[in-house]
Amino acid sequence: MLERAGSRTSSIHSMKNDRKSLVSQQSHLLGTEKVKISFENLRYAVTLKSTKEQIRFGAPPTRELEILKGVTGYCLPGQTTFIMGASGAGKTSLLNLLSDRIGEKPGTSITGNIIVNDRYKLNSQLFANYASYVMQDDVIFAYFTVREALTFAARLKLNCSVEEQDRRVQELIEDLGLSECAETIVGSVLKKTISGGERKRTAIGVELITDPKCVLLDEPTSGLDSFTAVRIVKTLHKLAHKKGKERTVICTIHQPSSDAFTFCDRLLLLADGHLVYQGPGSESGDYFDIKNKCNTANRNPCDFFMRELSINYPKKKADDERISYYLERYNKEQLPVVLREMKEF
Repeated sequence: MLERAGSRTSSIHSMKNDRKSLVSQQSHLLGTEKVKISFENLRYAVTLKSTKEQIRFGAPPTRELEILKGVTGYCLPGQTTFIMGASGAGKTSLLNLLSDRIGEKPGTSITGNIIVNDRYKLNSQLFANYASYVMQDDVIFAYFTVREALTFAARLKLNCSVEEQDRRVQELIEDLGLSECAETIVGSVLKKTISGGERKRTAIGVELITDPKCVLLDEPTSGLDSFTAVRIVKTLHKLAHKKGKERTVICTIHQPSSDAFTFCDRLLLLADGHLVYQGPGSESGDYFDIKNKCNTANRNPCDFFMRELSINYPKKKADDERISYYLERYNKEQLPVVLREMKEF
């Protein structure tokens, strides 16, 4: 019996070592590669408990809310990918699944596949070795200067000499346009010192300090004026297209201005948990025939998307019919192209 127990223990240790070896091998390969992220038939649902008041009026004790409903697509290096949609469309959920920030636990259901570079199944250890995630709300110490915040991140995250870390910090300050405020303290909500855009770029810099191949951002323009928002997306576009160091940049964005939208290389447009458009941002207006529908050539396409794809809850029949029309068209015209391109790129 002791021999069998020893054999099982040895087998478990062997399996753990094999997994560690596999992750290490994947990380090494990804360290030299650009990153493509593919997802296929991705579904995400949560189970909600009804309140006593709801049950008293006839509601079931629990109900399942499907947030993502079988979405398929891909994101490529050297491109800024915007995930857009009205409130409740599922854009943040999709971003969080692509960054492995949502784990399966009681009350949630996740199905489908997320594959990195057509070979590796996404997991948290693998994600940490090739990507960074920039939250909507940053957590930078208020009494750090911009340079100190980036240096602090460098000391924690980089395994290289102090001189190399400082060189990396200075490079980021220049790339992100933070030279003028580099020695200014970040400040807080009560004591503002740098602007909202500068603070957002500093938060992005904290995550870029490890030079990730992929950057995911949740609402990077939230709370900023249109001029500053354009500067942020222009910075992201520059990071994605930097020659020799092309990155995969993916961000959720609610309703960018027409100027900001010009920096969208690839658009994933969600409505009620479905993808209804996937392709170049510059071609989305023609796909939806916005010029004829709005009788103007200068309309911001994002305004049309929000108006056309928004849903008033509880849903009405007209909402279902409108979303169904766009979904059927997408499945017929675009999905076959997406499935072919996923294998070609």
